[in-house]
Amino acid sequence: MLQVHFVRENQEAVAGGLAKRNIKKEDIEQWLSSLLHFDDLRRASQQSMDDDKAKVNVLSKTVGELMRDKKTAEAESKKAEVNALKEKIKAEEETRARAEAKVQEILYKIPNVPHVGVPFGKSADDNKVMREWGERKPLPPTPCRIGN
Repeated sequence: MLQVHFVRENQEAVAGGLAKRNIKKEDIEQWLSSLLHFDDLRRASQQSMDDDKAKVNVLSKTVGELMRDKKTAEAESKKAEVNALKEKIKAEEETRARAEAKVQEILYKIPNVPHVGVPFGKSADDNKVMREWGERKPLPPTPCRIGN
């Protein structure tokens, strides 16, 4: 199975390899654009989630300091901010999970890319023989039966 970062860095090579496998150009473009779109969405969700978690950590520390200094009104407002951020983090996690599932689904559809040396062709007749060794023995004119 292909990796997202390989596809991102080698889009032209992946598209060329899939074309060698006789996959329609429209399908290739649709797969790659969808894959990159959902991966971008996953990355953005992850980044936003990480930023919000950092904010929660800072605010939680501030709440502790305010409670220690007996400033409960300010601490309660900070707690409300923390709770709002935690709800936002849950929503971002759901978005990230859906995007990641979609990325995996698309990656399962995309076949592996053949080696660079593989020629274009429609059937096995288009393949070229790279090397041969030994002699081919002719088959007997009548097959022998096993168990006679």
